[in-house]
Order: sequence, then C-alpha cells, then structure tokens
Amino acid sequence: MIVLEQINLSFETVEEELVICRDLINQLKNELEDLEDNTKQLTKRLEVLYVV
Repeated sequence: MIVLEQINLSFETVEEELVICRDLINQLKNELEDLEDNTKQLTKRLEVLYVV
C-alpha cells in the first residue's frame, strides 16, 4: 500500500509541475504576441521615417 501512495504522490507532483509548465507556456505565448505587436509598430514607424 505504501508503494501505491508513493506512486500517487509522484503523479500529483508531476501534475502540479505540468500545470506550472502550462502557465509558463501561456505567459511566454502572451509575451511573444506582445513582441510581435511591438515589432509591427516599430516597423511602421521606421517606414514613416524612411519616407520623410
């Protein structure tokens, strides 16, 4: 029975770590989207500067 409890605890730990990983991936995704938006804005500004 003790072995089963240890296995169960291990699965719970892995599940918690997966949740943390999922949250970090979502945060990274959001930051990449922000970076993409900022890059587009910067590109538009540079195009305006080149025109002038």
